[in-house]
Amino acid sequence: MFELQQLQALERPLVDAQQEAIRNHCERSAAMLREHGMSSEPWLDIVQDHHERPDDSGYPAHMPSR
Repeated sequence: MFELQQLQALERPLVDAQQEAIRNHCERSAAMLREHGMSSEPWLDIVQDHHERPDDSGYPAHMPSR
């Protein structure tokens, strides 16, 4: 995530690979937690869905917040 946060300082548009990394960080973070033994589904849901919005404008799934 630290690497992705550094993208905020760029003064140019993000390339496709950078945009994809940002879009995938929610799912990737939840997967990393699972790999390290996290088994609490409510916590994993929070991590995976933390950019979802009630109006479906969020990501990665564009679904209303739970």
